[in-house]
Amino acid sequence: MKKIDKIMYTNSVSLIIFPVLLFYLGFVHFIISIPLSILTIYLAYKLIKNYSYQEVKYTKKYWIIAGTVILLWLFFSGIGDFSFQNHDFHFRHAILRDLVNYSWPVHYEKYSFSYYFSYFLPSALIGKITNYRIANIFLFIYSYICIMSILYLINRYLKKESFWALFLLMLFSGLDIIGLPNYLFSFKELEWWNGLFQYSSNTTSIYWTFNQTIPLWLIMSLLLNIKNSNNILFISSLSFFYSPFATIGLIPIIIYLYFKYLNKNYKSIISWEMLFSLSELIILGSLYTSSNSTKMRGFIFQIVQNKHIILPSYLLFIILEVLPYIFLTYKKNKQDKLYKIVCIELLIIPIYVMSENNDFCMRASISGLFLLMIYMIKYIERSKKKKIYVYIILLIASISPLHEITRSIYYTTTTNRNTYLKDDIISIGKPKDYQELVKRQFYGNNNSFYFKYISK
Repeated sequence: MKKIDKIMYTNSVSLIIFPVLLFYLGFVHFIISIPLSILTIYLAYKLIKNYSYQEVKYTKKYWIIAGTVILLWLFFSGIGDFSFQNHDFHFRHAILRDLVNYSWPVHYEKYSFSYYFSYFLPSALIGKITNYRIANIFLFIYSYICIMSILYLINRYLKKESFWALFLLMLFSGLDIIGLPNYLFSFKELEWWNGLFQYSSNTTSIYWTFNQTIPLWLIMSLLLNIKNSNNILFISSLSFFYSPFATIGLIPIIIYLYFKYLNKNYKSIISWEMLFSLSELIILGSLYTSSNSTKMRGFIFQIVQNKHIILPSYLLFIILEVLPYIFLTYKKNKQDKLYKIVCIELLIIPIYVMSENNDFCMRASISGLFLLMIYMIKYIERSKKKKIYVYIILLIASISPLHEITRSIYYTTTTNRNTYLKDDIISIGKPKDYQELVKRQFYGNNNSFYFKYISK
């Protein structure tokens, strides 16, 4: 088991590192990319070298069941074009297709490609060697390996194989159906029941924004298994490559874990990992700010005109999305500082708005919700006698993710492929649809700092 454990740990690190290396070598000027690639490999080597074996007894039965269930769950996500796809796949297709068809870095006639696209790079590389269809299939395989690695790392952290971990990884959610009970027997989306705020269920996150969710979950799973401050800083800083909004939500968690495991010799604060993080901040910060994707930003009371609805909407949102799990887990974790950080963070994230669709609320919460799920798994696993209300809460919460899965199964099995696939944009460079939105979110200014001095 020790050999398998090290392989899985190393594989998990590699899944996060490889897209970063592709980004540096494919998109950044070689004067910058070569030393940063060498530094990335060196820091990854240090991380793997500091590996420590965690003994957990696994059974073939568990992994056969888990592997099969996750395969079916992912099959109906839309990844790989095997099933019904939600609206956001219009953009996912266009991103991957351009990364396959255009030379790197991707430039258009008047603009350049500016987005957090790192998760697509391994698949795009395969597509350049083969074709776009193979790239799409590889994207599914890559995502499946990542999710299986996430489940492995969660079990590793729990020190046991857990069917509750498998269950909640797919079905963890807020009590959305209480907000929209009339949607129970429809295929309308439950997640926006509140109107102002949304915390996505795990399945919703995979079925809509897998490119941000999967790598962030993998990073969080690694953080649970790392007890070295510099390694924590290094692996968590890579989240910026995959989702800037999610990274903002990760910052309080990083700070706590970093200082928790920091050597008493505070000279170690200045490290290669710290320098690497600063270089990332300059490079990726300048890339993301080269576009105008977040014109709307500010506190909720500055954005929403009907001020009288803000407080009741916020309170109801917190009551249905967060408080049930705090109610269950607080007693056993009230002395846990990380737990307090997670709870506070999930309470205050909705107060700030970024983008017209309030993407900040949905993405900045990814890390906090993932950890809240972990605390919930630990609570269930350690409770000898589970109260009936625990099952009731989990049953009600599971309706939202089951709603997503059921919708996908229905449309996949009752409509033809051309109907359920979402691929109307075709190319970010020459979009056939959503032109204004594409221009706002994906076009970088060629005269910006990044494209003048950092990009190839």
